[in-house]
Amino acid sequence: MFNVDGRFDIMLNVDERFAIMFNDDGRFAIMFNVDGRFGIMFNVDKRFGIMLNVDGRFGIMFNVDGRFAIMFNVDGRFNIMFNVDGRFYIMFNVDGRFDITFNVDERFCIMLIVDMRFDIMFNVDGRFGIMFNVNGRFGIMCNVDGRFDIMFNVDGRFDIMFNVDGRFCIMFNVDGRFDITFNVDGRFDIMLNVDGRFCIKFNVNGRYGIMCNVEGRFDIMLNVDGRFNVAGSVEIEFIVYVRFDIKLNVDGRFVIMFNVDGRFDIVFNVDGRFGIMFNVDMRFAVMLNVDGRFGIKFNVDDRFDIMFNV
Repeated sequence: MFNVDGRFDIMLNVDERFAIMFNDDGRFAIMFNVDGRFGIMFNVDKRFGIMLNVDGRFGIMFNVDGRFAIMFNVDGRFNIMFNVDGRFYIMFNVDGRFDITFNVDERFCIMLIVDMRFDIMFNVDGRFGIMFNVNGRFGIMCNVDGRFDIMFNVDGRFDIMFNVDGRFCIMFNVDGRFDITFNVDGRFDIMLNVDGRFCIKFNVNGRYGIMCNVEGRFDIMLNVDGRFNVAGSVEIEFIVYVRFDIKLNVDGRFVIMFNVDGRFDIVFNVDGRFGIMFNVDMRFAVMLNVDGRFGIKFNVDDRFDIMFNV
């Protein structure tokens, strides 16, 4: 989710019941769907309010402080989304197709045609200069002042997206699948594999990071004002059989990893090189960190995983 001032937020859906939203300033919100019918979104600073799901479909999501006000119709289709402070306005029609998106203060102006095809997207003050073709396929998107410089291929598939000033840099492959996403200024870096699944996590500033396994499910490591501790090194973890969703590093030696099915694993690093992993089904694995960069995890069923720390 990109904000009108160039910032971006990231929503991570771990297993369709649990999600975390990251703001670009290190804050995060947690959205938890209890049973597919009821959901609550919490944010540490109260920016986001509550999202209620009536019957497994989106009901109402709004912000208590007035910065965001969003309304979804009861059948899961977008109806109206708008900002009450006038900076950003979006209107969706009742059948899920985009109607009109615009900003009343002339900082951001977008017009979309009613049949889901992009028509024209532009900014009247020169901050954003964007052109889409009229046949539903992405044409050319560029910014006249150099903040954003983006090119899409003509058949609707993402081709190349990059920013010339280094704030945000993304590359998409030619068939619409995410290829590489990264930020060159060090605030937030993500790399995606070639088939659109998240596979690699980078923790940039120690405040928050995302680790995604090869199957597209998320491993999340948070460090927010000391509440959660994250290993300081940037690491790439390839998990062959055991998939993790949340990793909490308590003191640098004790780690709890929660799986998507509600089970959890406990990892205890004895001396920085040797670790033991306990699974809830009484199985355990032994992890050996060879030199701080290369590790091997042995499972009791003769399977092993290889962990490589950059």
